[in-house]
Amino acid sequence: SKELLPLMDQLGYPQTISSMQKCLKKCIDSGIYYCLVAKVESHIIGLVFFIIYPSCYKDSNRCSLEALIVDKHHRRQGIGRKLM
Repeated sequence: SKELLPLMDQLGYPQTISSMQKCLKKCIDSGIYYCLVAKVESHIIGLVFFIIYPSCYKDSNRCSLEALIVDKHHRRQGIGRKLM
């Protein structure tokens, strides 16, 4: 969760390590929140948070994007597109 802090700052949602850990635990425990990250070597440079839930009018699932961010030093390289 520590590596996500600079990305959350860039997204406009500054977090502490403690608040980020609580957020991630809540998301993981929910069973509907997901997080994918993009890495260069061992550094997280992008993330996407999304929710998958059943559709109320079709026999399928829906996906809702919660957050998408790519580190400002790695933008315009197709990383956001790959996360999507």
